[in-house]
Amino acid sequence: MARGPEVLLGPDAVPEAFDSAFGPTESVWLDDLDDAKSSDAGGRPLSPGDQMVRQLVQNNGLSAAVRQAKSRGLFPVVAAGGCNSSIGTVGGLDDPALGMIWLDAHHDAETPETSPDGLFEGMPVSVIAGRCWKRWSERIDGFHVMPEHHIMQVGLHDLSFVDPRDREFRGIGHLVDPVAMRGSTFEKTFAEALTALRRHVDRVYVHVDADVIDASYMRGNLHAATGGPSPDQVRWAVERAAGELRIEALSLTSYDVAVDPSAPAVLVPLLTDLARSALKSRA
Repeated sequence: MARGPEVLLGPDAVPEAFDSAFGPTESVWLDDLDDAKSSDAGGRPLSPGDQMVRQLVQNNGLSAAVRQAKSRGLFPVVAAGGCNSSIGTVGGLDDPALGMIWLDAHHDAETPETSPDGLFEGMPVSVIAGRCWKRWSERIDGFHVMPEHHIMQVGLHDLSFVDPRDREFRGIGHLVDPVAMRGSTFEKTFAEALTALRRHVDRVYVHVDADVIDASYMRGNLHAATGGPSPDQVRWAVERAAGELRIEALSLTSYDVAVDPSAPAVLVPLLTDLARSALKSRA
């Protein structure tokens, strides 16, 4: 999935679409953040080669880039290989009152105690909510734990990876998932969850995993599944959120080029439309 940003941020993809839609934009590449020496993360030594150290350095690098964009009055749009980049984006926004709308086929709310394989990529929502890796996340510049009622999760329709013993395990916060939508529609359930979220926050970070889109439209990665929203429903959802909340940053993550090389035909105009909605929320 690390090649996803290379394709999406190629000169004839998102940059061209953004320049056409918004005027001149800037692209900042963060492709040299695996070296533990590039950050002391609070003054303590780091162990080169360790997975969590790499994640720490990468997220601090992204936090700095988002913070710099924000300080210049720019709107940060992140294209990243994995969902754990969300931790750095939240850090860069440095806002203890921030909320989050998370669109993903998966809840990504495992912890080391609940994960059957220990995959950190399945834990970012739990990290952001303060359920795990608390001492580690304290070393992300600007990171603040987000109360669970500040979080809204949309999608969560792929249960193929869930241990059968945890079939009732659901996401964190206000949910728009197959269980919440029983007997209702995506739009109605989303509107109700958004109303609940608005009771607690007035500004949010919007995170979109490419696999949230129903696999009949495109396959964002190997974990894409049927039962998710269409691209137009994702557009509608972010536009609806932008009409009621201020969007502080936007991410599109986890696109795997090898799985569906044609997906940029869906993702590039989608991301452009989501950015347009987000900018309207800030007018």
